[in-house]
Amino acid sequence: MYLKILLIGTCRIHEPICSISKDKPQILNVERIGESAQYYTHSTLEIKQRILYFQKDYHIEKSLATYQIGQYPEPKLVEASSINDADVILIEVPSRKTYQYNGHLLQESRINTRLKNLNSELLVDWREWANARFKGVGGTDKFDTSNYFDSNKTTDHQIISNIVPHTYGIDETLNDIVEIYNMTNKKAIFVTHINGVDKRGNLLESRGELIEKTLIHCKKNNIPCIDPTEIVMHLGQKVTMGKEGRDLNHYQHSALTEIGDWFWKQINFHLSNVE
Repeated sequence: MYLKILLIGTCRIHEPICSISKDKPQILNVERIGESAQYYTHSTLEIKQRILYFQKDYHIEKSLATYQIGQYPEPKLVEASSINDADVILIEVPSRKTYQYNGHLLQESRINTRLKNLNSELLVDWREWANARFKGVGGTDKFDTSNYFDSNKTTDHQIISNIVPHTYGIDETLNDIVEIYNMTNKKAIFVTHINGVDKRGNLLESRGELIEKTLIHCKKNNIPCIDPTEIVMHLGQKVTMGKEGRDLNHYQHSALTEIGDWFWKQINFHLSNVE
C-alpha cells in the first residue's frame, strides 16, 4: 500500500516529491507540477488557514479568491479523500512575511499578479510601500489607491487599501509550528527554506536564522523537520539551484529526481523514528 502524503508549501516541496523515482507515495493534492503554484503557502499563518480549509473549517470567499488562489478552482484533494487520510503532511515554512485582510491571509504571488493585471505602476508602487512596512521604516498604515482607481467603491480598491503587510515574529512562528503539529494529529513533517551563498559568497543571514531556530525548536519539541540545505550543499548549489545556483528559491529541473529521492529517504527516516 502506498503512503499517502499531503503537501502544503511551495515548489520546493511539490516539485521534488512529484519527481521521486521509485516507491512513490500517493500525493493527495490534485494539482501537479505547473498547476500547483496558485495554491502555495509561505507563512505559518497561511499554513494554519490552509489546514482549516482542508478540515472544512475555513471558506475561501469569492471576493478574495483572486488574492488567495487566483483565477483557479479552490484547492482540491484526490477524489474521496480528506486530510485525515494523509499518513504524512509535508509542510514547508519558508517565510515570516504575511499579508492580511480583515482576518484573512492572502498569497503574495496572487496579490502581485492581480495588481499587475490592474495596473503595472500600481504593482511597483504597492510593492515599494509593502517592503517599507515589512522593514518598519515608515510609510502610511494604508496604501493610497486614489491615483489608480476611478472609484473608491470597487472591490479591488477596498481590498488593496486595507491589506496589512507584516513580518511575523520568529517566536510566533515557532509557536505556530507546535500548534500546526497538533492540528495535524502529529502527522506533520516540517521543511525549512534553503540557505546558500549569494553572489558575494555570503550565506543569507535572515533565512539562516529562521532555519536554525526552526531546527532547534523542532528538535526540542520532538517534531520532525527536514533542512534541504543539506542536499543542496552536498550536491552543490550550482547543480541544484536555478540559474546555475544564482536562484536560491527554485530547484534546477535536472536535479529534481535526486532531490526528491533524498526527501523520500528523510521522510521515511522520520516515520521509522516516530515514538
